[in-house]
Amino acid sequence: MPWRWPPRETPAGGQGTAEPLRALQADINNAFDSFWRSFPAPAFHANWGMSVQASEPRVDLIETASGIEISAEMPGFNEQDIEVALSDECLTITAEKFAQRDQSTSRYRINERIYGRISRTIPFPVGVDSDNVKASYANGVLTIVVQKREADIQDIKHIPIEKS
Repeated sequence: MPWRWPPRETPAGGQGTAEPLRALQADINNAFDSFWRSFPAPAFHANWGMSVQASEPRVDLIETASGIEISAEMPGFNEQDIEVALSDECLTITAEKFAQRDQSTSRYRINERIYGRISRTIPFPVGVDSDNVKASYANGVLTIVVQKREADIQDIKHIPIEKS
């Protein structure tokens, strides 16, 4: 015997019974979207967990025959805001940027710029000469060139393959 549900009635306001639930779901979705957009770090917006965090500068590390070249994206920083520390095993880049506007006297409508401290430690694939380092900063890119230790600079030796 089939169930006999009462006929679906539309209230006088013209909304069906599902409309309040749809409106509630839309409000909840908007609240969550607003919450996630409130984070200043781009890592919270798109590609969740798929990219380098905003608190770390993006780097390229290139090994040449005589040394290591590291390029780090550091847009918006001045040379005096950046610190580079070097050991035999790794290089640490640290920088800090402060907000330029007093937030107590003004009200942000959009606040997407990132302020604060960033840091990145990069291990070296080979031993380096800590006395032979050069760093330069131009157009938002920090470039550091470190020479390899003499013991780690080796000529490539090609091994002939014998026919068996």
